[in-house]
Amino acid sequence: MGKISIVKTADYEEETMKKSVDTHFSLLGLEKLIRPGMKIVIKPNLLLKSSPDSAVVTRVEFVRAIILKLKELGAGEITIAESPGGLYNKARLSAVYSSTEYTSLCDIEGVNLNFDFSSKPKSVPNGKLVHNFELITPIADADFIINICKLKTHALTGISGSVKNLFGCIPGLAKPELHFRFQEQADFCNMLIDLSLCVVPNITFVDAVWCMEGNGPSGGTPVYSGLTLASTDIYNLDRVLLDVAGFSVNEAPIVKAEIDRGLSSESPDSSNLVGDGVDVLGTLSFKRPDACDIGFDQRTPKPLLKPWRFLKKRLFQPKPSITKETCIGCGRCSETCPMKAIKIVDKKARISYNKCIHCFCCQEMCPQKAISAKRFFAFKM
Repeated sequence: MGKISIVKTADYEEETMKKSVDTHFSLLGLEKLIRPGMKIVIKPNLLLKSSPDSAVVTRVEFVRAIILKLKELGAGEITIAESPGGLYNKARLSAVYSSTEYTSLCDIEGVNLNFDFSSKPKSVPNGKLVHNFELITPIADADFIINICKLKTHALTGISGSVKNLFGCIPGLAKPELHFRFQEQADFCNMLIDLSLCVVPNITFVDAVWCMEGNGPSGGTPVYSGLTLASTDIYNLDRVLLDVAGFSVNEAPIVKAEIDRGLSSESPDSSNLVGDGVDVLGTLSFKRPDACDIGFDQRTPKPLLKPWRFLKKRLFQPKPSITKETCIGCGRCSETCPMKAIKIVDKKARISYNKCIHCFCCQEMCPQKAISAKRFFAFKM
């Protein structure tokens, strides 16, 4: 297990961010990883067009402080690269960069914003389900990758952290294709782990000053933890994020899969946790997503697992539900749905539930928060 730094970070003010980033570099000895003239790709979480205060995206102030530290250490060309949800084109990416203030950041700091919409295949030496991914070109060609995620709850994976953030390395609508291929929750999580073995970020930072709880990764509400985290060990970092959010392992299928594959420890080793934020662990409890798996799979005897999963899918599994009064018929949900189960009729979205695979991509991409999880009544009690 690699060391994980946890630093109390009260706000996004320039001096606060600088002090926090300097502390992470010092605690983990990250300076020795940066060579003069090195070309670096930064992968933030820029899921969709969003205001910074909504807690959907990695805050630009944190990224700026990391960029300034890299420059101080003599780094060369720095590129920010992301493939948001939906279409991967100039219009969509420009809107996301602008709304999240990354356009202004890169203009001021002389950093490149990626507008290369090509992709390249890259093999996965130790893949379990996937042995080759198509990656956006800056990531595929990168020599050094800095992963800067936003701590959020997530309807499908429990939390969105270090590993889940790498899904933005997949170009555009190739993401719904992976949802289609890996419809079971465990398979989807293992696919993400295979992706992390393909991308292999060199350093991961976590923006957890303001996080998202509830119906993340885009439909939840901001929640304060006042922390930033960093590590070169993305898997044990994900495990520590559960303790920040107050989640158990069984409430986060992505972390459960990392542990099952021997990539993360069942419990964090306290000797590897450094920084003044360690004492915050275990003091918070984020609201869970409405669509989160009810958690019986791990406790169901193997002979009953298959019939239980069938019953769960037909009766108990949460379904996306559209609030017609809020829906504006923008079509983002239809565009993103891997099963083509959503159509826009009379300027409102309609879901064909016989096609729906409950991936909640529609909820994730709805800019109006018009899609919620409809649960079997017994699990609302």
